[in-house]
Amino acid sequence: MLTQRNSIHMLVDIKQNDNWYFTTFQNSRAQFVGRPQEAQVLTNDLKQLL
Repeated sequence: MLTQRNSIHMLVDIKQNDNWYFTTFQNSRAQFVGRPQEAQVLTNDLKQLL
């Protein structure tokens, strides 16, 4: 069974001496308790970015 969930990710990289370094990653589940229409708006926005 596939469960669809929206998440908001933050990724921070640093470029130093022409090299890129991964420094931070955060994954937060986007919860819209009692507001399913807002979850659908976020899903539509994210699909447009793909």
